[in-house]
Amino acid sequence: MPLPNRKADESHDEFIERCMSDPVMVKEFPDAAQRRAVCESQAKVSAHEHLNLVCEPGSITIEAAADDGEKASLPRFSMVAYTGGPMRVAGWWHSVIVDLAGL
Repeated sequence: MPLPNRKADESHDEFIERCMSDPVMVKEFPDAAQRRAVCESQAKVSAHEHLNLVCEPGSITIEAAADDGEKASLPRFSMVAYTGGPMRVAGWWHSVIVDLAGL
């Protein structure tokens, strides 16, 4: 399901209107409030930005970058999603380890 992208010359309101009425968005997000939240999130991403995902065992890096060699000062985000080690999960007496090979 490709999400609509905001065009460079498109205002916020124009994009929201187009996104809310997009047939794929209506099908994938029949609840208008949820669809609006997704459209608002997409409106914040300019037409020249994209998302790079780099996955390695035990970590994920998400980095926003500018296209066409543009140099932009963009926020960065990094986190360790799961290292494969024991986790302390509320409601469980013992540590939990997820066998990622079996997922």
